[in-house]
Amino acid sequence: MSSTALRERLTKSLLNEIDEVQFPSVTMMDRAESALASQDDLARYAEVLVKKVEAMKYPSISMLNRIDGLL
Repeated sequence: MSSTALRERLTKSLLNEIDEVQFPSVTMMDRAESALASQDDLARYAEVLVKKVEAMKYPSISMLNRIDGLL
């Protein structure tokens, strides 16, 4: 398997994990952000974070700042 395919697989796995957990760790989100290789990955990741914020009554400032930085 090529390194590109493995990176895509890892990115997909990280994004799925972030999507599934209620409070993803900073380390996990940092690693996912460093693995984003395409605009599609970035858009999917931003969508996952926005959905998390929308589901929170009081979203964390750090999560809002992270989304601002991505956009």
